[in-house]
Amino acid sequence: MAKRPTMRALLHEHNTLNGLWFVLIEFVLVALVALFVGLAGLSKGSFAWGVGCFGIAANAATICATVIGQMRRGERSNNIAVTYFGKGREVTRREHPDLDRHTLQIVIATLIPFLLAALTLIDR
Repeated sequence: MAKRPTMRALLHEHNTLNGLWFVLIEFVLVALVALFVGLAGLSKGSFAWGVGCFGIAANAATICATVIGQMRRGERSNNIAVTYFGKGREVTRREHPDLDRHTLQIVIATLIPFLLAALTLIDR
């Protein structure tokens, strides 16, 4: 039985294939929107909305932190066009057959407040 990849391994694969700068910008925006919605929820008296959105922002910040770590180590990445268009798409599908499943795991873990952050901390 093959060992399941850790959340850190999934994030590393995701970041590398999609491009470090693309992922960083994408998840900075997600964090900012989640923070804005969370603050709006709190200002309207909805503690649950606030905490939930802050949890999503924490998950997005975790992804940003992994990207920044990869950048600081000098890691190289694809850009999204190379990964998903033309012959690059075929190569990506062949070399990363579980990529769709891994992406879905990241999306679900990001949208459940604090889950991705917790799973990433557990991986240490």
